[in-house]
Amino acid sequence: MNRFVDTTESWIETSNGNRISKYAEIRGGQRIILSGFCVLSKNCKLLGNVAIKNEDDAAISMGLLCIVGKGCVLKPPRIGFKIDNLSGSRVPVHSSLCMGSFILIGSNCEISCKQIGRRIVLGCNVTLSRGCELGDVVIVDKNVKVPEKCKVPSYSRVRRHPVLPGSVSFISLLGSMRKCIEDWCRMEYMGLAVDLEQIVSQI
Repeated sequence: MNRFVDTTESWIETSNGNRISKYAEIRGGQRIILSGFCVLSKNCKLLGNVAIKNEDDAAISMGLLCIVGKGCVLKPPRIGFKIDNLSGSRVPVHSSLCMGSFILIGSNCEISCKQIGRRIVLGCNVTLSRGCELGDVVIVDKNVKVPEKCKVPSYSRVRRHPVLPGSVSFISLLGSMRKCIEDWCRMEYMGLAVDLEQIVSQI
């Protein structure tokens, strides 16, 4: 069975091809943009009900063919605080979470970064910490935590650092990975399982 999309569960399909599980939790939906052919799987949470620095911007935006696995949490990164005029208390302010096209997100990931580029693969249980940024054509190994404000260069594979706890290391990816990731996203959207762990282990 497809690891990202459970074809046996109930879905809502929009006119532009987005598939949203009836068991997904979407807060602040009016501040969330799905460009088309995106998948929000069972028990994933999109938290768009936060104060954004630029009130005209979307809280979360996704390009085409973004596949979000089961149990993932996506939340715009906190960048500071402001004083509420009515209560006088401090209120957290967030930056937008902007995602490109052709993105595969494995199950149980926690995402609170500023930007995810195009053609990205996140293994299961990945954490993208507050304010980090991913370039284009990036693969993050499963169970990796990308540190706060870390900038991942394009055409990189991200792994745990072999020596420094809590750090990551980068390995260059071939240009051919660009097309591969596009194909994997299309396959997953159509319900064809892709064994990414096996593929990544052979890179």
